[in-house]
Amino acid sequence: MSNRIGVSLLTLPVELVYRILDHQNEYTILCSIRNVCQRLDIIVNGYYQYQPIITLDFFGSNLDNIQAQRLAVALRHNTSITLLDLAYNNIRNTGIEKLAGIFNSNQTVITTLCLDSNDFTTAGLDHLATALHNNKTLTFLRLASNSLEDVAAQHLRDALRQNKVMFILTQDISITLLTGAYDPQAARQSNWRYGSKISC
Repeated sequence: MSNRIGVSLLTLPVELVYRILDHQNEYTILCSIRNVCQRLDIIVNGYYQYQPIITLDFFGSNLDNIQAQRLAVALRHNTSITLLDLAYNNIRNTGIEKLAGIFNSNQTVITTLCLDSNDFTTAGLDHLATALHNNKTLTFLRLASNSLEDVAAQHLRDALRQNKVMFILTQDISITLLTGAYDPQAARQSNWRYGSKISC
């Protein structure tokens, strides 16, 4: 008879779990460790490096549709992350559709969303426009260098008539002009620098 003791992540002392978390990136903590069970949520919420996360910077992280879907599930009940930078990834229409789902209600606190240079098209933008129709929290949206058509810009403009605080910065001036919501002075006051990785 052996006296083997079963060890699991749920029975480890908090200090050891923190050491494990020290070797994980934000995506892994948010998408794989959070929302597993109540004990892990409490541990992650108390984790010193997780506490100040208000920005998720996945700029050029090669995220695909599946990872975008996992991220959308993790952000569904987000109450702290205000900036989500997903620029220069491989997110296509289905990934954008799942991410758009977090903006369907005003429960998210994300105010800045960067989607520059992804692989989504007009169909993906239609999902985003539909989700943003009644959203009052998102104030900055970047869409530069995607395969978007003028029809999508019109749909986005129509959706944003309800949302008076939306700024859209793109390389495609037609989307900016169609929304009529872009205010360069407000953008400067918010330290929004086009092309800057840090400020999205």
